[in-house]
Amino acid sequence: MRDRRTLVVKAVLAKDRSGLDPVSAARSVAEDLGRVCADDSGNVGAREQHVAALYRHAAAVRTRMRSTTGGERVTLGERITAVCTRCADSATGLLDSDLLADEERREQIRVFLRAVRPEENPDPLSSRRA
Repeated sequence: MRDRRTLVVKAVLAKDRSGLDPVSAARSVAEDLGRVCADDSGNVGAREQHVAALYRHAAAVRTRMRSTTGGERVTLGERITAVCTRCADSATGLLDSDLLADEERREQIRVFLRAVRPEENPDPLSSRRA
């Protein structure tokens, strides 16, 4: 089962997205990994990669925002807010689960969480709401 899950993640990451602009390519990877996570919530590798893909999507949107003005900049601002929220939710969900036991891998997820929600404590115990 673990090998199948790993192959699914590798296939998503290897998919050719060369014809897409950086924002669309990052979004495509995140969406594909999101579908894998929805189909198999126990696939910890997919969930880790999904958080990373959402972070890369946010970074790509931010890069594009720097070179735009006007209405497109407003639209990109709304998109980055939505992507950061999804990234934080995915990271928090993974940290709150018992799936990710390796502390080094948990810390990498915390790094992404701090990047998209720097104002919050990324400690998984404090992220749970009563």
